[in-house]
Amino acid sequence: MNGLIRYGMLGDKRYHAGRLSLLMGQWTIRRILITVIILGLLLFTVNRLLSHAKLAHSLGTVFLSEILLILIVSPYLSWRALADQFSEVTSDKLLVLSRIRPGSTLGVIAMSSQLPLISFVVLSASAFVLVNKSSGDVSYAKLLSYHVVLLAAVFSSALIGMLGWRIFCHEIYAVQFTYAASLLMIGGVFLLSPLNRYMGTLLVFDRFSIIPVFLLINPLIAVCQLLGIDIFRARHLYELTPLPSYLFVYPKWYAVSGFQVLVGLCCLFSVSRLGIVSNFNHDKA
Repeated sequence: MNGLIRYGMLGDKRYHAGRLSLLMGQWTIRRILITVIILGLLLFTVNRLLSHAKLAHSLGTVFLSEILLILIVSPYLSWRALADQFSEVTSDKLLVLSRIRPGSTLGVIAMSSQLPLISFVVLSASAFVLVNKSSGDVSYAKLLSYHVVLLAAVFSSALIGMLGWRIFCHEIYAVQFTYAASLLMIGGVFLLSPLNRYMGTLLVFDRFSIIPVFLLINPLIAVCQLLGIDIFRARHLYELTPLPSYLFVYPKWYAVSGFQVLVGLCCLFSVSRLGIVSNFNHDKA
């Protein structure tokens, strides 16, 4: 019996190693370049929308646009990679994950799917360095910190997408779950507006302000803190949230990024605790 178990574990290892090699082999240079071009077009579109909203200066809107792009695209790449890995399993069968740390197996697949997005981040970093070399608008230390923020966002978004896919094993439901989580992190502070008249000072137990919590979970705040953007006092957002009426300090970029990494690790841990067997529906979004 022990021999059969060891043989099954070895077979699971070889199976998942083979599937991961297949996933990495799908990302040819041509496909990565096409994906990077598409990401560039999406970044241009998002940047134009933010520019019209006048939430920040021109460079600030580019930075905010890129992190928004990551929050949109990163979970999608994660869903597709996981669905493609198990696409041969039909909806009337069971998806059986390896009994050897299933969360880690899915986590490796989810993070491997981010290769095009990471390539895009590297290219954008190179472009920022070349542009900044002549203009000198942002220090190189801030540029480095900014791209650390981006990589933290890639990490957390990919693993949040993995958790959504693992819970529902259905791409549409995973989409809804992941984007709802992202919207809550970004826009949760705006939910305080109708409660402001009832909550008064926004204190918990009359001692602790809840404002830092909402700022800490928002990945956009890291960019705002780096560039000195007071985004909640921008013209179009000033009256949508009660925050401008209070004294508060934006958390440091590394605190926000650290929280994003923590969220990703919690998602990975949750997947490893969800169990081995789940129904799988391979319908595409």
